[in-house]
Amino acid sequence: MDWSGSDRDLIKQIHEKYTEKLIGERSDCRDCRDSAYVYLKNRKNLTLSAPVGIWHVGDLFKDETYKVVFVGKTAIGGKEIEFDKDSCFGKNILLKKGEEWEDNLSNRISPFWGYIRNILNLLYPDLTEDERVKGVAVTNLLKCNIFKKDGSDFKDYSTKDMIETCLNKMHIFEAEINILKPKKIIFMTGDSYDEFIDNFKFWFDNNGKDVERDEKKMLWWVKEFHNNEGNQLKILRTSHPYHVHFKGQKKEEFVNQIVKWIMEKG
Repeated sequence: MDWSGSDRDLIKQIHEKYTEKLIGERSDCRDCRDSAYVYLKNRKNLTLSAPVGIWHVGDLFKDETYKVVFVGKTAIGGKEIEFDKDSCFGKNILLKKGEEWEDNLSNRISPFWGYIRNILNLLYPDLTEDERVKGVAVTNLLKCNIFKKDGSDFKDYSTKDMIETCLNKMHIFEAEINILKPKKIIFMTGDSYDEFIDNFKFWFDNNGKDVERDEKKMLWWVKEFHNNEGNQLKILRTSHPYHVHFKGQKKEEFVNQIVKWIMEKG
């Protein structure tokens, strides 16, 4: 599966927004970084990454029927990042040739990427694997990442200051979405970021309305946004694939439910 076929215009617009927001350089970022270093002082097995931008925007995303953005929490384990010595940004390895990511996309490294692959296989059964990724985008809520130096687990070590700075002060994720203008967003984040997701307005003048919430069978929360211009956005917040993959939930049921939701009209 080759993820390298990206919409360079949208990627460029998003990176220009990063520059405008002075990510990694603004006082909010510096204060957040200082706070993270205090947190790391007595945790020698952890380290802090540079900001990591959006993972992928397929080159057919603008005209795709479903126009879905998949959203994770942070880059995990350091396995998804390499560092650019000439920039404050980490490079997204996933935007390179896809062959080296075959193990990752097969669930052996990260359930997040493996489940996206499974969802796309079911959503676009008549397309090749390389074609399936051309109509989707993938990003994370947070841009900086704390992870174990040996990359030995998938835990989210983000501090409260990191979450607050990235989502409520810098509004980086919302800025990405406002450029992409998707039809649907799937937050594969579990419920730990619900407070922030509930406050997102994106390009609307309200923070949407709940249309479905059922946490008994699996984490499932759907919101809708509308405006007077006829624009509409639907968001789904569900489990992180790590918990489906390792906690005994049924993978097939999870994937089928998400594909069914993506294909719903209206």
